[in-house]
Amino acid sequence: MKLVWQILAVVVISAIGGRALTGVRDNPWLAIPLGGIAVVLAVLVYRWVVGRAERRLVTELAGQGARGRSCADCSSVS
Repeated sequence: MKLVWQILAVVVISAIGGRALTGVRDNPWLAIPLGGIAVVLAVLVYRWVVGRAERRLVTELAGQGARGRSCADCSSVS
């Protein structure tokens, strides 16, 4: 059931963002920032839902460790 809530949350936000983008499809200057807002909102909602449903830190979207890792580090991971 956890997976259903996670997918449902992202689908709902994506549908709302899609409807908003459809409304401004003739104006690229408005569509670009609106699309960016929709993407950021979908990630934030996903992070919130995963944190609530699984009662854990959402390490997939954690800020720490997201940068600074080179391919040399990847070979040492088993």
